[in-house]
Amino acid sequence: MKQPASRGSNPRNPRPIFTTTKLGFSFEEQAKKEKTERFRKSRVSESEGLKLELTKSLPNLPKHELEELTTTIRKEYVRRFKRRKTRKYGSLSKAFTESQVQLFFKVIENDKFRLLFSYQAQLGLRIGEVVRVNIKHINFNTRELTLKTEKARTLDTLLIPMQLFKDTMAFISSHKAEI
Repeated sequence: MKQPASRGSNPRNPRPIFTTTKLGFSFEEQAKKEKTERFRKSRVSESEGLKLELTKSLPNLPKHELEELTTTIRKEYVRRFKRRKTRKYGSLSKAFTESQVQLFFKVIENDKFRLLFSYQAQLGLRIGEVVRVNIKHINFNTRELTLKTEKARTLDTLLIPMQLFKDTMAFISSHKAEI
């Protein structure tokens, strides 16, 4: 089988212009694999040579030069590998704006859920913490809520805002049979 000749091959880029994928073989893929392997081998041999050179010269370096070398290596490491990564959710804020919260509460019809989300929005509680809130956790004299935090597993006392406290008292009085 006669292979087509490559046109205008460049010595810096040995990849031929044509590709043949009829038999599942691509000259481009092969050239790319070879280039990657050559690069990997050159980097390995370069780093091995650097390691060998450092093991020979490090014992003879004065302390201040060794500290400078350490600082330089650390800065390069941080620059290349400890960059600030993009957030999982991008730069989008996961918090609601005030208008979004008001719109959200207008849509909620169930009193229990409205109170639950009010505790989350105003006290910053996690959903697991809000679900575990019980009447016995509320001190009605001081308007304080005592709860075991979900992640830290510690007791935390929060002051309930006056409007939220009034809403809680109204919910308790209207749903006394269920509670």
